Amino acid sequence: MQMDDGHLEPVSQAQLKTHYAEGGTGMPDVVFRIGEDVKIKGGDFRIKSMGRRSMVLEGLPGTRIGK
Repeated sequence: MQMDDGHLEPVSQAQLKTHYAEGGTGMPDVVFRIGEDVKIKGGDFRIKSMGRRSMVLEGLPGTRIGK
């Protein structure tokens, strides 16, 4: 889960169960998964790996990285 100061923390099963029990449909804005496709600044990327303060993205075919 992405925290307010930018670092990443694992989400516990208890947090997920509580969220879903309250009628939630997931936490798409704060939870990332390895292999998930994301759109950043108009480009399409896949999350390759994650660390405590960063994640490594790989560009999907057709994505151009530039200014």
